[in-house]
Amino acid sequence: MRLEEQSRWLWEQFPERYLDVAVFVTDLGDVTAVMVLLSVLYWVVDRERSALVVSYIVAGASVVLLLKIGFGLPRPEVELIAREYDRYGFPSGHAFTATVVYGGLLRTFERHRDPALAAGTAALIAAIALSRVVIGVHYLADVIAGVAVGLGFLVAMDRLTDRRPRRGFAVGLVLAGPAVAVAFAAGAETSLAVVGLGAALGGLAGTARLERIPALRSRREGVLLTVLGLGYLLGVSSLESTLGLIHPAVAVGLFAVLTAGILLAPLVLNRAVPDRLVAPDA
Repeated sequence: MRLEEQSRWLWEQFPERYLDVAVFVTDLGDVTAVMVLLSVLYWVVDRERSALVVSYIVAGASVVLLLKIGFGLPRPEVELIAREYDRYGFPSGHAFTATVVYGGLLRTFERHRDPALAAGTAALIAAIALSRVVIGVHYLADVIAGVAVGLGFLVAMDRLTDRRPRRGFAVGLVLAGPAVAVAFAAGAETSLAVVGLGAALGGLAGTARLERIPALRSRREGVLLTVLGLGYLLGVSSLESTLGLIHPAVAVGLFAVLTAGILLAPLVLNRAVPDRLVAPDA
């Protein structure tokens, strides 16, 4: 059912000396990596389109959790890398995330008709999905399902949101309620539920006046915003990894602050830094 034999063949064929490469590729589908990417794109490239994809992945966190708990299928009993993951293996969250984020960026930025970019994006998603198999944390069917669910989710969110980020975060908030309830009832790992709820709340706060957030005044401001923004992201994430263990409500609050801060960072910097310090000819 989950293509166990084919997965075992991939584990055996993949050279052990390249496992570090596979881990690097798999990390490209990790929530932390994609949030850094989306944050930078939001700060310096396009606010509304990048925020829309952020809302997709926030809403998607609850979808993945509900599916994982609903199917309740375990991960493979192999230990090729020393990492801890939740006990549910179907569908693959990394394959889903890669599809939603990289496919979503391609669609949202209207570059899906470019054959080279479309092929490159498909290859990246496939590489991330297959990396989950070769490092032994998923069966082949898990990642195929993750990609398929991700594609369906993209189509659904495109229609539900009418490409408005605030609607995307609202969908995320609606989905987060059942995800939190199901996770606690099942005694499952609640981190995805916490991320989904906190980030949805923060996203709604951060996009309340998205159209009023000013554009970059210069490339210099873009560099400053990226440096300070990444420092903020790292600081709040570190705080969450420590204080979030106190109680789930604390973690929800910190993820809300993190997401709202990412979205509002351009406005804060615009008001804090005078024009003369970031002007192109300064």
